[in-house]
This record gives sequence, C-alpha cells and structure tokens, in this order.
Amino acid sequence: MAERTQPNKICRPREDLGIERIEDDLLILDKRNQKVHQLNTTASVIWANIIAGQETDGIVREIVETFDISPEVASQDVTRIVDEFCALGLLENPAEHSNH
Repeated sequence: MAERTQPNKICRPREDLGIERIEDDLLILDKRNQKVHQLNTTASVIWANIIAGQETDGIVREIVETFDISPEVASQDVTRIVDEFCALGLLENPAEHSNH
C-alpha cells in the first residue's frame, strides 16, 4: 500500500512562487520555469490549508465540509492534488534546506 501524503509534515510551498487570486481560483507562477498553474476551487482550498500548516486530516475535513463529499472521496482528492503539487515542483521538503 502506498504511503499517504502528509503535506504539512513533509513539504511546504516553495518561497519563490508568485500567487494571485482570481475569484475562487488561484494562479501560481513558477518563477523557475515561467509556468503558470491555475488551481480550481478544490485545489485552492487545499493549497490554502497547506500554507496554513494544516495536517492532512484537517485538510480532508475542510474539503468534506466545503464541498459536502464523503471523507473517502475527499481523502483521495487531497492525496492526488498534493501529489500533483509535488510532481510539479510547487512543494518542497523543508529538510532539504535545513542544512543550508
């Protein structure tokens, strides 16, 4: 079984990202490669909770309450979206910078 992603314990948003809110969506400018990522409402809620230091279970609860979906579906969505943030390089492991 794959290990469950825990965004606030293992990663955080990179400090060099540009963030712009447009209504319910967020635009994230990756200054390293000049790419813009548009987050939908669900991904925006997850991003905001990661920034706030919320643990995975807290993010799942927020998604359940905000979108009135089951905890199972919310957990899958949170894991998938956080994994995508990591794959895009938008999140980093704080331990990587602790020795610098």
